[in-house]
Amino acid sequence: MARDRAAAFAPGRVNLIGEHTDYNGGLALPFSIARGVTVRGQRSDEPRISAHAEDLDEHDRFALEDRSPARGWRAFVRGVVAELGAAGLAPGGARLRIGGDLPRGAGLSSSAALEVALCLTLTALRGRRRRA
Repeated sequence: MARDRAAAFAPGRVNLIGEHTDYNGGLALPFSIARGVTVRGQRSDEPRISAHAEDLDEHDRFALEDRSPARGWRAFVRGVVAELGAAGLAPGGARLRIGGDLPRGAGLSSSAALEVALCLTLTALRGRRRRA
């Protein structure tokens, strides 16, 4: 069942050992931390995404089918929307507010936390349920 509003939090992560070795077959020991990224969303009837990065006081607005490149945090929002669509989970229009307490560029996986929180929020707005 689709919801009019949804929110999701995703924690940052540090690697105790194995930075960038997990995808090369090496050992890794990551763990989540209490800081993270929260995405709050409200469903919209318009076929577009409107996103506001609260920490930066910056906005982005684009049509759902727009695949034009973007920079910074906007690229992650647009990429998540495109990948959800490619996976058959196309999000509908939404207004998003993004905030968090992870320092950007500190190696705490702020981009991964943003992507996870975006996926969870956008799929909840469309009525998709998480699998346990």
